[in-house]
Amino acid sequence: MASNRELKAEIETLSKELGVTVSTDRLNNEKLTELRDQLLEQKALLDQLEEADRAKSEQTAPEPAQSTESVQEGATREEAPESTPAPPPPPPAQVVAVAGPFDPSARYVVAPGKSLSTRRGIRGPGSTITANELGNGVETLCFLYERGFVIRG
Repeated sequence: MASNRELKAEIETLSKELGVTVSTDRLNNEKLTELRDQLLEQKALLDQLEEADRAKSEQTAPEPAQSTESVQEGATREEAPESTPAPPPPPPAQVVAVAGPFDPSARYVVAPGKSLSTRRGIRGPGSTITANELGNGVETLCFLYERGFVIRG
């Protein structure tokens, strides 16, 4: 088992490498060990991402430069346009497929993979839900519908 001093030194080094600020004040050995393990996991994930980026860039590396003979002969090579990576897709919470505008008179059910806390208790996927069961009524039901928590049933 490492001493607190050793753990604090290791945590400080890891936090500098990761670019995060971490406080080790008033932490016992167990908490310091947990913090060090979390930082090591983050560093391992970061290393994996960097390795994947390197592998991807090696696959898309440009062709080797032409020899001086072909350049002297006047041969020209078209340069491939540099492809910019597509932006990552939005997190799943932002991806919402709304089927038409909100209709307060329609029947709504809880979406698959979701659950809601209502006045009648917790409602799971497929449970019918009305505006009367929610805090602000129709306003809340509309909010939940727009974000994909409830769907038309």
